[in-house]
Amino acid sequence: MNGNMSSRVDRAIIYRSEIDFISRCILDYPDIETGGQLFGFWTAGGIPVVLYAIGPGANANHQVSFFNQDIGYLEQVGRRLFDKYGLLHIGEWHSHHQLGLAHPSGHDAMTMASSISNNHLGRFLMALGNCTQEVSVLNAFEFVEGYGTDYRHIPWEIKEVESPFRCVVDMDCDFADILIQPSTKYAWHGELYTISCANKMSREIDNEGDENIRRFFDEFERQKGERNTEMFDRQRYEAEVALLKRKLSPSVWRFDLNRERPFLAMAVKTKSGNLYTIQIELERFPAAVPKVFVTRMLRDHDGNLMSEARHSLHTLASEHGWTRICHYGTESWTPGVSLYKIYIKCALWLNIYEVHLKTGKPMEYYLKRQA
Repeated sequence: MNGNMSSRVDRAIIYRSEIDFISRCILDYPDIETGGQLFGFWTAGGIPVVLYAIGPGANANHQVSFFNQDIGYLEQVGRRLFDKYGLLHIGEWHSHHQLGLAHPSGHDAMTMASSISNNHLGRFLMALGNCTQEVSVLNAFEFVEGYGTDYRHIPWEIKEVESPFRCVVDMDCDFADILIQPSTKYAWHGELYTISCANKMSREIDNEGDENIRRFFDEFERQKGERNTEMFDRQRYEAEVALLKRKLSPSVWRFDLNRERPFLAMAVKTKSGNLYTIQIELERFPAAVPKVFVTRMLRDHDGNLMSEARHSLHTLASEHGWTRICHYGTESWTPGVSLYKIYIKCALWLNIYEVHLKTGKPMEYYLKRQA
């Protein structure tokens, strides 16, 4: 069992040399996914301590929307790190490069939850990177056995020194013939979510209000016998507003409820800097999947109007002369899905749309791994 399983942790510890190493690996592949593994130990309280990171092996599979490590490389390095230095395999990292997805995809979460459950790992760390052509960021997520896909975003506590294992392992003759180093010479970081950032945020928010938001959505599905959870009532509206205020600037979203078909309008800025407006119709929300539109008619790579239901593009039949996004399927919908989660899915859709315009590949090609 990895550390204390009685509670979830509030941080992940990593040395400056290791987060710099991962940044260099990410910047080696700014347009496709890459990844590697994290080695170290768990404290008695369950906090992961990353002492050594590796990147992709020579036979790793890098694609726009997924990454598979070179298993032979992982097994060889991992075995030697444990046998000689006692370092445990405590986590995985991979990059979503410029896709605009800064959290685990549904596929990521399901794969991690299944691995933890099937192998009785107790807990495991996932680190996800994003980048531009110039800088990278890396976020830490905690997965715990028994919590399924309910991961937590946790801040880094960065030890501003080199890991005691970095030079030792890199210079070890037993590793000289197998270790692969990134070609990018220097690490360049964007804003990282660290303990100091988390503490600052906690001082700035209303802790009681934040707890009410969390409790409302966590308990929503269990309230069905007590109240009608399928109505967009005052309590649901206030919870949605509170969550949006936590996550986004008030300047990028606006409710318009005083009409026959009420909606939420939201601005989305893609990684390439383009601005879009989406409109989420609330007429049947949250009882049913809400209709979501880009407030103009888009064209696909070949110049065709995106006005029809097409699985390859994840679109539904248009209305109002606008392209309609297919975001949640009816089979995966529950009334507990927040408007913020819908926003995240649509932001990902728009970033993938712009990749499709460049490559001509169907959006389904990229989205199937992010579902």
